[in-house]
Amino acid sequence: MKQRKWNNRLMTILILALSLTFCSKKETDKKIDKIKPINKEIASNNENIAADFSLINMDGEEVKLSDFKGKVVLLNFWGTWCPPCRAEIPGFIKMYEENKSRGLEIIGITLSSGSIADIRKFVTGNKMNYTVLTGDEAYLHTLAKSYENIRSIPTSFLIDRDGIIREKWVGQLREDTFLNKANKFF
Repeated sequence: MKQRKWNNRLMTILILALSLTFCSKKETDKKIDKIKPINKEIASNNENIAADFSLINMDGEEVKLSDFKGKVVLLNFWGTWCPPCRAEIPGFIKMYEENKSRGLEIIGITLSSGSIADIRKFVTGNKMNYTVLTGDEAYLHTLAKSYENIRSIPTSFLIDRDGIIREKWVGQLREDTFLNKANKFF
């Protein structure tokens, strides 16, 4: 009798946990579905203004690139499945920790990396201390096109405090390579 009671309680807890997970996933999916692309603009002086966007962070909150105006941004398009992308992460963690007080923000935009729950698990497991964003695959595809038609990852951009793209790197980015270019914008 005690065993049956225990099994019923365990089953109830399991069902409750699964329903909470499912509900939170549906709520996050609704947030992702509501996000619409923000078109890229080119300044009249022919400087390359970074395309604004609206994506979801690992807490399910909407984040825009324009939220980081006044910061030096390393914008990194990556995927959890990509070996060179994974190799960049420890350097980005260290670089962000050492330079956030100078105004550095690192934003990682995941491409084709699965559900937000899978991405969150990856981010937590790798102790990523910088902003990681995701969204609907169609929106992410449109966004990648607006950033010089990204065709491979990792691809990273240095964006200055005024939102102007100053540098682009295709392939694995090293800390020293980024900081050599970024130091004049801090």
